[in-house]
Amino acid sequence: MTLEELLKSLKSIEEITDPVEIHRRLDDAAKKNLARVAGGSAHTRVGEIKDGRAKIAKVTSMAAALAKATPTIPTGDALKTLVESRGLEWMDEYTERTQAYWASDERVDGHGDIVRQNWRFEEYAKNPVLAYSHDWVNPPIGAGLDWSITTRTEGGYNGPALWLLTLFATEETSQFADSIFRLVKAGMLKAGSVGFFSGKLINVQDEAERQQLGLGKWGFILDDNHLLEFSPTPIGANSGALTIASNAKRKGLLLPGDVNVIRDLHRRAITETTRDAREWREVDSKWRNIAGTLFPGFEFSKHAELDVPLVSMEERRLKGSVTVKDATLESKLDELRAVVDETLTGLVSMVGDIRDQVETIVARMDEQTTTNNSRSETSDDVEPQEPEGTNDASVNHARLAALGNDIANAGTRLKEILG
Repeated sequence: MTLEELLKSLKSIEEITDPVEIHRRLDDAAKKNLARVAGGSAHTRVGEIKDGRAKIAKVTSMAAALAKATPTIPTGDALKTLVESRGLEWMDEYTERTQAYWASDERVDGHGDIVRQNWRFEEYAKNPVLAYSHDWVNPPIGAGLDWSITTRTEGGYNGPALWLLTLFATEETSQFADSIFRLVKAGMLKAGSVGFFSGKLINVQDEAERQQLGLGKWGFILDDNHLLEFSPTPIGANSGALTIASNAKRKGLLLPGDVNVIRDLHRRAITETTRDAREWREVDSKWRNIAGTLFPGFEFSKHAELDVPLVSMEERRLKGSVTVKDATLESKLDELRAVVDETLTGLVSMVGDIRDQVETIVARMDEQTTTNNSRSETSDDVEPQEPEGTNDASVNHARLAALGNDIANAGTRLKEILG
């Protein structure tokens, strides 16, 4: 029996459509679930948007599973047409920057809720952003290209599901977005979180009917759902995370600085839910231990401030909280410094040779000018006059000689700084 058929048979339904009451009920249920779940794991986050509607973020751990059957992911000219239809200028790099997600379905989620797959896309279509951890203030990390409600068959489930095709910004456009993209491909950001608001909340009051649906103790049915955005989310800092991270590093998909992105995603999740500083310190410590195991040549500094980002969103790059500490790496840096030193020494020598040649040319021209002037003075038939352009040539050569000196001095100074 489908969810639609079940709902028609229920006798104890309470429908809530007032935005304020929807927000109150969902927020209360989310807090109760956080108190119940060990470690404060949040499947649901409830906030507010400007017009008073409750903005909801629902996490699904299987979000990154590709829809390999339908819909078909476009390639080639079809992908180019789709990208341009969303108002984006085509770049060849986009052929390798797409990621499809199962964003939601009608199974009971981690907070005991059911999200009806009757999505409305009017608002999302106006600005289909791929956000960083539901961040609506800073620039997105990509865009939504295609979206639909289609049938998903997976893990015993066969029913309607929200399917999204996303496009990540290129490395040239945003190094930060590229870091997120590599983490997604590496399996480090395997989950996803859909941001939306519900126009209707259904409270099933009879316990037997709730059990029939599989609703949790404080679970609701979220109806008339309006899609707003979608965000990749991180996996937990457990033993499985180390295995995934190790594989990602081996494939070249995980770099030392990428760990800060994962840490910051967890930090933001905690600031939006429990705001428990101790929980943040524990999660961050686990990720720093994972990072230390994978990258022993780097030191990942503690970050106790829950409300201070690890990632510079203004500059769209990682802050400098990863430093080199390994002696082997230091040795490699010394080798690099030696190569730079040798190269600069060669450049300084070359500039010096050029300067000497310029000085020789200037001296010869001065000598020629003196000779010409002497001949003019000893001639009784020709009125003495200065050779045409002599002064200008002397000035230009003097400037060239000075420029050569400046270049040589600059090269020497750069060498001293690097040394």
